[in-house]
Amino acid sequence: GTIPEEETGRITVTVYNRGSAPLVIDSMGLNASSDFDADGLDQLNYPITIAASTPDDPEPQKVTFDVTYTPSAPGADAGTVQIFYNSADESLFEIPLLGEGGQPFLTVSPNPIDFGPSPLGITSSRTITVTNIGDLNLDISRISFDSETSQRFSLTGLAPDLQVPPGSITLGTNNSLTFVVDYTPQEEAAHAGRIIIEHSEGVTPVILAGVGVDNLCPIAVARGFVRDDPQGRRSNVIDWATPTDFLVLDATGSTDPDGSIVDYRWELLEAPQGTTNSLEDLEGFPNDPSRQQFFLPLSGRYEFGLTVIDDVGFEDCGEQATVQVLSLPDERIHIELTWTNPLDFDESDEEGSDVDLHFVKVGHNWFDPQFDTYYNNRAPTWGPELPSLDIDDTDGAGPENVQMDNPLDCQWYAVGAHYFDRDFGTAYATVRLWIEGDQVYERVNIPLEDTDDFWDIGRLHWPTGEFFAVDEVYSGFDSQTATAPQITQGMIQAVADSGCP
Repeated sequence: GTIPEEETGRITVTVYNRGSAPLVIDSMGLNASSDFDADGLDQLNYPITIAASTPDDPEPQKVTFDVTYTPSAPGADAGTVQIFYNSADESLFEIPLLGEGGQPFLTVSPNPIDFGPSPLGITSSRTITVTNIGDLNLDISRISFDSETSQRFSLTGLAPDLQVPPGSITLGTNNSLTFVVDYTPQEEAAHAGRIIIEHSEGVTPVILAGVGVDNLCPIAVARGFVRDDPQGRRSNVIDWATPTDFLVLDATGSTDPDGSIVDYRWELLEAPQGTTNSLEDLEGFPNDPSRQQFFLPLSGRYEFGLTVIDDVGFEDCGEQATVQVLSLPDERIHIELTWTNPLDFDESDEEGSDVDLHFVKVGHNWFDPQFDTYYNNRAPTWGPELPSLDIDDTDGAGPENVQMDNPLDCQWYAVGAHYFDRDFGTAYATVRLWIEGDQVYERVNIPLEDTDDFWDIGRLHWPTGEFFAVDEVYSGFDSQTATAPQITQGMIQAVADSGCP
């Protein structure tokens, strides 16, 4: 194992004879670096005879000795205990020895920390992470400023006993400690300092710098609206979006009290799993970073962050301005399919695998030219039902979705997914089902390994909205000979109270 440098680890070695004849040990010795030692091996009276025994013997004959390891430097060591026995046969048995001289090792990130130009009276913060990347525990005894550090810097997020002795924290291997350093300039001047981290291996400094500038922060104002919304509603909290809407993000309300805003930076902070598209210029406003648009491919929560920069290079201060969006389907039935291929390192480009969503009116075959809603039959008329495939994705990740707003009472529907084009290996498919705006089913990362793998996902009954998982994957599924999805007796019994025959 790992032993601290100049300390000693010890193991006990026991030699038994599990054979059927006596074992005669002629000699034993070490073939290893000088960091290993075997106490007393050269003082034993050879030859040593050990009678045969079994694991059940209450008192088997044996030879026992200790091996110690005292690393003189960090790094790995190896060697063997050599046992020479049955001299007539010149037999050799070796016991491997492995050891490592370990040490703790402290890293600090970021270091140095330059706050750059900062407005007077405004606090800027940076989070510091201290990590032990060594292979032994490390004790941190104190974190404080040195005597020459400007009073414009301060520490938060530390227990009081870490700022003065004798408090301490022990970090195990790959464990971290975080704290925050704040910078609040009060005058136009350069400020510097050092954070001193005292630990069991020494001292690690963190260099600090900042410049107080008499400038006011720009003010970011983030708003959004759904394109084609007949009511034209604008807000930073939007709960009337639906999947496949285009969201418009608008930062033109942002201001700078003592200058002008010269740049805007929008970013996607949160999106439903499976979202691969990105922000893009708003149609009609090319190269205008204040206005962006985003296609909402999936149901769920989205959050967009805004940063504005003024003509002095200052960013807006305080909490980031955001637009939060909740996108929910407004159809009675809404199904979403996404997938991921770990070997496809860019699932947002135009190359990728193709998994197809299928929605069948039970009583008809998968791939039926009229009663299966899929890429080859995107908007069938079932009479009276009018399902539609609103998104068909052919180049990786999805999504694909099917929706229907007028399901027929006492009707069953089947949901499946077909691996149409295997590219980049196994695809891991996920399906989510919403009924009347509520998510009622989710199945995540089902592996589809080859072209024509077919995932029979489940059955949906109307008007109960009950979904019954089938969750079977079939290989070599032939669209030309595909059969009809079946309803089990158990499914029928589960909806017996619905009044349907």
